[in-house]
Amino acid sequence: MTRTSLRAAGVALIALVSLSSSVSRGAPQQRSSSARTSAAGRYTDVTPDGMIDAAKARGTAEGAPDHAVLGAIATISSLSDRATDGAAEKALAAIAASKAAPDLREEASLVARTLAADEGQPSGVSADAALGVLTHVALLGPFRDTGGGLQRHEGPEKAGAVAFDPKEDDSWGTVQVGWREVPDSYAQASGIPLDVFVEPRRESCTYVGSRVTLAKSEPIVVHLAATGTARLTFDGKDLGESDEANTSLAFDRIAAKIDATAGEHVVMAKVCAGALDDDGRVRLRVTGATTTSDVQPPKGAVTIGKQKVQTLATPLARVIGTTEASMKKLE
Repeated sequence: MTRTSLRAAGVALIALVSLSSSVSRGAPQQRSSSARTSAAGRYTDVTPDGMIDAAKARGTAEGAPDHAVLGAIATISSLSDRATDGAAEKALAAIAASKAAPDLREEASLVARTLAADEGQPSGVSADAALGVLTHVALLGPFRDTGGGLQRHEGPEKAGAVAFDPKEDDSWGTVQVGWREVPDSYAQASGIPLDVFVEPRRESCTYVGSRVTLAKSEPIVVHLAATGTARLTFDGKDLGESDEANTSLAFDRIAAKIDATAGEHVVMAKVCAGALDDDGRVRLRVTGATTTSDVQPPKGAVTIGKQKVQTLATPLARVIGTTEASMKKLE
């Protein structure tokens, strides 16, 4: 499931890498085949292991641009089920230990976790949590989406509502809608499989969240990776949204830095699925500080107050933005 999901992202990112590389080199020059291969870096090989090694070389190269590193991560993941056991994980570990930007190294570590044999096991839950994955999560849904569902404030966002209130009832028709805790074995680096918990999911929206507690005031970064369309909130404030319907979960789509105060906070995402199928995955992460999480209702009112929020460009957003700019140069 995870490898299939990431393969689509891998194909797309390989195309982005090729396009960006072509634009950055400018007009073709008269060079030998071997010279062109050396300059561009090799993308193919006789075996999947060889292609993984080539991708690792691109991803760990000194000064490698974001699109090269992210494309290498996606390529390695897409080849993992055809390569020698452990080859992809070792290559991703090399990228995670490279001199790439910290958020790119995190993406490599997260993708490596999605391929790990202990995903869903206690050791895997601990390993995912070490990367900031929120493993104590609850969900509420489905909410019918007949248009504008992503921006609609309903359920826990209604005036007077309390997050994770066990008495909340948003049932409709024959569909029972109330808060349900997700077992930590399902809250993985590869994302919570919404199809296990939500029915009907097509043309509907689901809230996924966690109560996060900080022992002291310090900056944190909140991340969201999800299929479908998605919106991320912190203490009731929107941190960002993406209305592009993604079919698979591969990398973080939304991220923001918050100068968070000590005490309890609510991290929540609203994820909506359209008429077309997607993999139905969502992953919440909090990094930058030591936190504890659970799905208990907050003891008091939770508001953003004077907490400073700074929207961050995820590696995926940076790569897409760079590639769109490169495409405009070709027009």
